[in-house]
Amino acid sequence: MSQSNLFTLMVVIPLIFSQSHSAKEKDCVCELQNSGPAFPVNKLNNVEFTATQCTWNITSEKMTEVDRLVLGLQHRIRQLLDNVSMLEKEDNGNLYAAVSLRIIELELAEIQDLLDKLNRTTNSYQQLSVQAAAELQDMENTMTELEKFDHMQVMVKQRENQRIKRDLEHCKAELNSTSPAPTLSPGHCGLGSMVNVSGPKTYSLTVYGTSYSFGAWGRDANPAPGDENKYWLVVLSSSNAFGNFIRQYSSLSTIILGIGPTDTYISSSNPTTNTIQGPNMVMYSNALYYNCYNRYIHIKL
Repeated sequence: MSQSNLFTLMVVIPLIFSQSHSAKEKDCVCELQNSGPAFPVNKLNNVEFTATQCTWNITSEKMTEVDRLVLGLQHRIRQLLDNVSMLEKEDNGNLYAAVSLRIIELELAEIQDLLDKLNRTTNSYQQLSVQAAAELQDMENTMTELEKFDHMQVMVKQRENQRIKRDLEHCKAELNSTSPAPTLSPGHCGLGSMVNVSGPKTYSLTVYGTSYSFGAWGRDANPAPGDENKYWLVVLSSSNAFGNFIRQYSSLSTIILGIGPTDTYISSSNPTTNTIQGPNMVMYSNALYYNCYNRYIHIKL
């Protein structure tokens, strides 16, 4: 039995028999055996040490070093291009100034040094990335193994608390966000809301034939008893924008065939006061609501 699994309990019991007897002491030793395996403290210490090393090796300063080198290299290249352009302007019989050539030579050497340093840094970071990935995987495996010793389910409860916090933040964000537009109920249609418009299923000519193809037609949204199958039609017979009468049919078949209509005229002339302007209209409770000619109002007919 290892020393970590052995607990010694010393109990001192004074025995007093009488005033004439001296006190005697007895030692009681209790041995406690742990039923489960010992917690691997060394593995936990190794994980903490590896995490500390990763934090030390991977810093924001090191991660931005490559960016600084690239920016410096770009600046040097732009400066080299400017100096070459200036050198070309100094050309005198294809003989460049010796001083300018020396400056360009020095700048090329500095650019080469930056390239070498950039290559070394990139290779070092690639090795560091591979090493860090392997260490992170080892730490994850070790922590998964150590979680088996969490008999009080502390980690499980902690993850649950984190999930609840995320859900709470999500709920707060939804409360502070703009409310979406209300969804209208589908009404009396048993098929639900309209999800697609593919094109006309059928068509028919009006009394004007193909001369006037603009207007509106439909069915009463709130028909009176007995008028559930009635349809109405308005043809914009003046400039494809104005109408002066409404035509009603007893069924869908009659409006398609164009037979048996009932006409209601607003005025004998078109356009004029109170006649129809534009195709935006609807019939509700046997009344036609439309845009009035040359006025910014709607009229109920």
